[in-house]
Amino acid sequence: MEYYTKPWYKSKTIWFFLLFLAVSVANLFGYSAYSPDPQTQEIINIVVAIVGIVLRVFTSKGIS
Repeated sequence: MEYYTKPWYKSKTIWFFLLFLAVSVANLFGYSAYSPDPQTQEIINIVVAIVGIVLRVFTSKGIS
């Protein structure tokens, strides 16, 4: 079985987490009018973790 790779910028998982990071940093520096309560933030973190796991399960190629 051959092992195929793809460039990092074609990875849905990488783009998803980069987007999450950008939104989190923007919120940290006050670029958001919405500030969730702690319980909502925990739910968001759980959803992000689940999406990351699902994306990883469907990944068939490594990145290079």
